[in-house]
Amino acid sequence: MNDIMRMGVSLPSAQLAQFSEWIIADQRDLEIDDPFYANCLDEDLHDRVHAIRTQLATFTGRLGIHGPTEGLSLLCDDTLVTHVIQQRLRQGLAFADAIGATQMVLHSPFGCFGHPQIVHTNNTGFRNEIATVHKLLDPIVAHAESQSCQIVLEVCSDVHTRPLIELVRSFDTPFVRLSVDVGHAHLMQQFGGPSPDQWIFDANDLLAHVHLQDTDGLYDRHWAPGDGTLCWFAVFRALQSLSHAPRMILEVSPHDVMRGFDFLAQKGFVN
Repeated sequence: MNDIMRMGVSLPSAQLAQFSEWIIADQRDLEIDDPFYANCLDEDLHDRVHAIRTQLATFTGRLGIHGPTEGLSLLCDDTLVTHVIQQRLRQGLAFADAIGATQMVLHSPFGCFGHPQIVHTNNTGFRNEIATVHKLLDPIVAHAESQSCQIVLEVCSDVHTRPLIELVRSFDTPFVRLSVDVGHAHLMQQFGGPSPDQWIFDANDLLAHVHLQDTDGLYDRHWAPGDGTLCWFAVFRALQSLSHAPRMILEVSPHDVMRGFDFLAQKGFVN
């Protein structure tokens, strides 16, 4: 892959007008994060969808959404709760379809409740966990595939790479792939997790999406790159080793977008 990569951005639709010229000029990857706040999916979205489509009338780049995730664990055994989660995910896909998005980000179901080297292993029920996630997600993946929308499972509180990578592979479809949030990975190093670049190397061909954000390693800050302690050289060395181009999404506060972009551009990592 080229040493210098085209960087995209995650934005609420209310801030889209502020950045639309910059995005469209180079057809940058774009992610609309409105559905992350699940209650928005219960609103009348006609005007919101119309505004997005109008502002992106000349956009031909890769468009995605951050799907609903708050309080919606994909590792859920409760049948009633599973139906609620599936309904939210279908609402997310409906929003994606309405604006022409081809990717939806969901959060990894694997957290750390125990020693990092023991959780989510075969002797602690990992195969049952895989089956539980499939029971919830299989109909959602089929729905997503029918509208040509890829689901990417994002690294969150994962403490090693194998469980999430095995989960993604278990779907055996290009419509389920991996997302690495480098800030999340950096944060989880304090609990024994692998570095952000190791996630990228291990994901390899499964990596379809990257969230770029910085942190001090103590909290999920979503600071502009350069404001925290993340090693950006290592991240981009890993990204440059790939033979394909995952979506590159800067996920910071709108007022930090251009400052974060400028930092990475000045380092020669993005354009």
